[in-house]
Amino acid sequence: MWTTQLSFRTGAQGHHICVDCSSNVVQLFLSEPKINLPPKCMICKVDINESIFERQLTSAQLEIYRTIMLSLFWSKECLQENEELVHCSFCSYVEIREKSEGAQFIFCKHKDCGKTSCLICLRDCPTFEQGYEVSDYDSYSDDIEEMERHFICATLKAEKKMLDTSIENGQKMSCPGCGLSGMKDDACPSCQTSWCYFCGLKEVDCDKAQTGKESSIYDHNVDWDSNPERCPMYLTAIQDIDPSWPEDEDQCLEHFHRLRSLRLLRDAYETLGDAKFRKLNKQFGIIENCVNLTLINYDDDDMNADDSSNDEEIASIVSDDNMNPDDGSGDEEKHESPNVI
Repeated sequence: MWTTQLSFRTGAQGHHICVDCSSNVVQLFLSEPKINLPPKCMICKVDINESIFERQLTSAQLEIYRTIMLSLFWSKECLQENEELVHCSFCSYVEIREKSEGAQFIFCKHKDCGKTSCLICLRDCPTFEQGYEVSDYDSYSDDIEEMERHFICATLKAEKKMLDTSIENGQKMSCPGCGLSGMKDDACPSCQTSWCYFCGLKEVDCDKAQTGKESSIYDHNVDWDSNPERCPMYLTAIQDIDPSWPEDEDQCLEHFHRLRSLRLLRDAYETLGDAKFRKLNKQFGIIENCVNLTLINYDDDDMNADDSSNDEEIASIVSDDNMNPDDGSGDEEKHESPNVI
């Protein structure tokens, strides 16, 4: 497949991303720019160079992108504390409105769009006109049902944000020095803090072996397989005692963040409860749309047979068997046995 190279502000990485994935990056940013600004690399979460990002855009997308960037830049200077910027999910239209928990819809006034969309699920909403023919009843009934689904969105707004945050945080680690988030590098490119990627602690806070020499972050690696206060400096070393881990460094990093995502999703599950968690998945498809989510297969008599596919995915989140990926807080034991992180 033809690839295009994306360059980054740090200059440290030059990851090649295929055309399809580049398109996904664009769609992700345009769908929720306030969350995904600035556009970041899918691999290491480093900011993508603006000129490189703009080259991936169609003429229509470029118009939307420039309008969004201009409005976001302008809004920083103009927005009052009780105001927010909202945008149409389907075009470049933006507007400023007062913050309100009940403000769920945006009515686009762009001459070429005019859609009504939900600010929570980002899908378009049906519009209604006074009076309708009997022959149109089925279509009208479907529209009513669709609007009722959007009203459910409003009741799940806070819970959806919790799940979205869990998924986002599962794919990155935050520097304990400056808070910059991204994927594994030798040191923070912003503040150069030396820290353990595995437990998320600064070097000065890490438990280290007493070697009699000047200590370094690598002393935190000594006896990591038997001491729960220590961590492996190289994720590839875990494969020596846990065959479920890959040998390749990039695959290890992906595996680490998959386990971390499952752990954070399980925490969200325990906070929300089974019923609310399943309701969120039914409403937004957050879990069932994840690729290759299942980590652990086990029997659960409480699962419903007609919902087996979703149950298997949710089971991979709620199970505690052979899995305890660290949440990055540094407060819990990271590996009670060779099969646990």
